[in-house]
Amino acid sequence: MFGQANKHLQEAKMTYWQHFKFANSIAVSLICAVGCLIIHAIFPNLFTTTGSDILKSVIKKINDNTLGEVDG
Repeated sequence: MFGQANKHLQEAKMTYWQHFKFANSIAVSLICAVGCLIIHAIFPNLFTTTGSDILKSVIKKINDNTLGEVDG
């Protein structure tokens, strides 16, 4: 398990704490997107593009910050 974790960190070219911060920032963004999408599902006039805007931002952040090969 730790060997795979170290390999992933090396491929991502991040330290453990850099990866921790990055992964948690993605998680928080996705939680916010979920909240907006649930509200949008109930009230279609609210958060009309917010959920997809957040997802686009997350994809850009991952693409911009991924320096090595990252396995799912």
